[in-house]
Amino acid sequence: MSRRRFFAGAAAAGVAAAAAACRPRLRSDEATTEGSRNLSALRWPAEWERHEATLMAMPFRPALYGRRLDDCRREWAVVAQAIARFEPVKMVVPPGTERQMCELLGPRIDLMPLRYDDGWIRDSGPIFLSDRSTLTGLDWGFNGWGGAWDRYRSNWSADDALPVAVCRQLGIPSRTIPMVLEGGSVQCDGRGTVITTEECLLNPNRNPTMTKGEIEDALKSNFSARKVIWLPYGLLGDLTSGHVDGTCVFIGPGRVLAQADSADPEGLRRLEANLVVLRSATDAEGRPLEVAEFPFLPRAHFAGGPLTSHSYINFGFADGGVVVPLSGLDREDAQALEGLRDLFPDREVAGVPTPTMTWAGGGVHCVTQQVPAPAT
Repeated sequence: MSRRRFFAGAAAAGVAAAAAACRPRLRSDEATTEGSRNLSALRWPAEWERHEATLMAMPFRPALYGRRLDDCRREWAVVAQAIARFEPVKMVVPPGTERQMCELLGPRIDLMPLRYDDGWIRDSGPIFLSDRSTLTGLDWGFNGWGGAWDRYRSNWSADDALPVAVCRQLGIPSRTIPMVLEGGSVQCDGRGTVITTEECLLNPNRNPTMTKGEIEDALKSNFSARKVIWLPYGLLGDLTSGHVDGTCVFIGPGRVLAQADSADPEGLRRLEANLVVLRSATDAEGRPLEVAEFPFLPRAHFAGGPLTSHSYINFGFADGGVVVPLSGLDREDAQALEGLRDLFPDREVAGVPTPTMTWAGGGVHCVTQQVPAPAT
């Protein structure tokens, strides 16, 4: 059962040697302390700022992915290897699988053996705030994209505990946020502006006792934000019930890239409603947003499954690069890469084929989380 199917309801020495070859240098015995610094002194760095590393988590449960599990693993590995050309990658893997994962990933990827449930670390892993010299990891409640399927609760309990576990291994303090969200539901510009969607964060399966104003106040206080921009929608049929990272992304101070086309009339209506908000919005510094429209949203068909929207803007920033998920549709992929290269002339735009990742319910952004580098 992939994330898509989830939302549809339904030898010691050898291992040690392999693990050493993959450089699992992280400290599992270091205690994580609850972050005691005032969050108002912290900043959420933008994704295009310098990274210390990128975090990922390898999918591993046959019950979630069925016969496509090996394809998913290969695609996660390809993404990790693409990012590793630009910066270090630290891959969360199930304890006891280090040798197998090293053979799949190669020697450049660091391994982090931890308990977890699935590979969507953007949603379940920590977001890092910075006070220039040090980081604090934020630990929010994760209930499986709204907890719509209570009978699968055991599938996300370890993911809910993942931020603290990751911070402990990295030697970074963590701090609890008393609300439910996912990392893919929020975007920031590094200067106090956050974008989210009403469809996602106002979903009563996440924070039923909180009003929109209370959610906005929580975003401001916990993410050190001064302005929250609320878009009405995520992508039509989005399995996360409205994440912003499939439809809109900050690409610079005061600049956003927004999905602006859909083959489905209802999907187009939703995207146009988002554009109305973005065109009239200002950021935390009072500047009108510069909105770049992205007209490529192909529908990819997978055997045994429905047509699925493939979001190219669900890409991942890396130091000097942008890693873009490709659909496998040659013309559409070429057009999207050309458009993104025009937008990022100072970065290498690298495409990686991720059709199975799209089938499973996400893209490169969904399976990565950046660790900001200390300011210099």
